[in-house]
This record gives sequence, structure tokens and C-alpha cells, in this order.
Amino acid sequence: MIFGRRFFETLVAGALCLIFACHSVGVAQTPDGTLDSLRASLAIRPDDDRLRAQLGQRLIEAKRYTEALYHFEILVDEVEDPGRRRLYQAVIARILAERPVGFGVILQVKPSTNLNTGSDQTRLTTSFGTLVIDEPSQAQRGIEYSYGLNGFLRAPLDTGDRVRLSWSAYRTDYSTDLVEARRTGQVALSWQRVRPRGSVAISIGEQTEFSDSERKNTSIISLNGALPLASTRRLNWQLSQFNNRYRSDPEKSGLDHLLSLQHVWLSGDRRQETVGLLLESSRPARAHQQFRGLGISFGARRSISDVVFVDASLNLGHRDFEGVFPGQSFARKDTYGAISLSVQRRRPIYRGFAPRMTCSVKRTESNITLYDATTTECAVSLARQF
Repeated sequence: MIFGRRFFETLVAGALCLIFACHSVGVAQTPDGTLDSLRASLAIRPDDDRLRAQLGQRLIEAKRYTEALYHFEILVDEVEDPGRRRLYQAVIARILAERPVGFGVILQVKPSTNLNTGSDQTRLTTSFGTLVIDEPSQAQRGIEYSYGLNGFLRAPLDTGDRVRLSWSAYRTDYSTDLVEARRTGQVALSWQRVRPRGSVAISIGEQTEFSDSERKNTSIISLNGALPLASTRRLNWQLSQFNNRYRSDPEKSGLDHLLSLQHVWLSGDRRQETVGLLLESSRPARAHQQFRGLGISFGARRSISDVVFVDASLNLGHRDFEGVFPGQSFARKDTYGAISLSVQRRRPIYRGFAPRMTCSVKRTESNITLYDATTTECAVSLARQF
């Protein structure tokens, strides 16, 4: 049995009851309420919202979640009444949370002033003199194209906990030949426990990223959770370790660690504010690339309608490197900042595809001019869950 299925079906039945009045919702009230008969009736009357909702409910009861999702997404897309749309969105959210199998598609186009996070400068001053920074290491303008698939298998345990196997595969191409195309694949296995006092999850995974000149494998172990502090506040936390292995340059290989704490304020379903703290360290074999970092973040989310919500974030931080940088008599130090604004439409624009636009400005200032970088970019993406 899917965890929470009875609650799920109660939610669906209650939503339909509120929408159509209880005496006319239950499938038992439909003389011939089989899936085949409901499909046949809907083919004759495709604009009948009541009929489509009944079919969606029957599909949920039959555990055919992907088909049910399709019909409720159509209802969200076509129904004008805000109250009914919110109820259908709640059903969709529950389907996505409870179904045992799923996959998704994402397409993204991102114009950028700095595709490769290259230097803003053209020259590097060293103890040997002034050197010219080669063109591939300078900021490259252009467009990034990404497309890929992701999916999961999810199952409940007798204790009420969940296990989940997730995967993704993406390809990223660029409009300039100076930046190599990348392919990325990832698989992860996780266990999650959710209780009134909080939630905790453990995940292990493997990621492979490669281009024509380089291959990187990363083993990931992550522990994260959420701790309720009050009815409108919670603390999110995450502790992760990344074991990076570079085939073409083994001296870059090593362990990265990350600790993240985030205080979240919730104000209904329309507002959310966050303040976060980030501690990070990187220990590759090459001494001058080892660093420790400290960062802070601020975020806010606002629903400006039942259909659209906006996210804004500000990130600031500093990294201190340990080894003396080659050609210098001192270690590298970076200060960075980023601000971003994202607009997402909950309501699909076509057959379940929901658009999102994210624009950001990122700036890194370093005492090694090779790492001075400014990036301004806007990404437009379309995502679809099946």
C-alpha cells in the first residue's frame, strides 16, 4: 500500500465533493462508473469537468497515477474558478508525492555573459612578469542549451519510512566552440523518515560528468532534515561529502564537505522567507586549490496569483585558500556574491509543461585576477513530470 493512500483518496474525494456537491461526486452515484465507460463518455463530452474529475478519481483508486495526473493537469489548465483550481492543484501535489514511479523532461535555454566562468581580465601579474590569459580562460559570451530526463522509483516501508531510487541524464551544449559540451548522469539511493517532530533523510549517489577533454566522477553522501521550531518556522539542515575524481588531472581530485543551515519562516501558502548559513571546505591533492569558505544567504518567495510565484535570493561569501598560488608569494582569496530572481508558472501552458525564468548576476573578486569573474544570465526552462 502506498504510504498515506487513504488520506490521499480522502483528499481527492473531498475536493470533488466540495466542487460538485457530495451527492453527485461518488463513483457509486454513477450508474456505469467503470474506467472504460468513463473514458467513452469523456470522449463524447471532453469539456465535462465533472466527468474528467470522476475519471481522475477512479484512476487514483486504481493506482494509475500517471494517467490521473494527466487529467487533473488538464483540469487545472482549463478551470477558471480559483477555488476549484487550488483543489485540483492539491490533488496533483499529492499524486506527485505518493506515486511510486515517475520521470520528467526538462529543456532549458540560457543566454550568458560568461558561459565558462572565465576571467574578466586579459592579463595576469605574477612574480615572473605579466602574462596574457589565454582566450579559453577568459569570459565567453553565448547561449547554453540543456536538455535531459530524470526519474525515480519510490517505495514505502512497514515503519512508514520511504526509500527512493532517483536518476538523471543531461546534455549541455554551447553556442561557442571555446566551451566544450558536457554530459552528466547521476543515480542516488535515499531513505527518508518523516515524523511530527521533524524529518531526516540519508542519500548516497554517484555522478559522472564528462566532456571531450575531461571526465569527473563524484561519489556523494548526504544527510539532511527539517526541524519544526514553531507553527510557522522550521530549521532545514544538510551535511554532505563529495569525493571528486578527475581522470585527466588527478591532482584536482579530493574531498569536498558542505554544511548548510537554513531558517525558514512560513506565512500561509503565499509567502516564505529564509536566512541561511553555509560552511564549506575543499581538499584536493593540489595544495593551492584547497580552501575553506563561509557564506550567508537570504531568500523570499511570493505567490502573486494562484498561477504564478516569484523567488528571490541573495548569496554572499568568502573563501580562503591555503597553499601559495603558483607564480605568487601569497595564497588566493575570493569574495563572491550572487543575486537572482525567478518566476515560475504553476499552471502548465501546454500538456503539463510548466515554464520558469531565472535571471541572475554573479560576481567573484579575487586577489588572483585569473579568477575575477562576472556573470549575467537568464535561463528559460520548460519542465514536465510524467
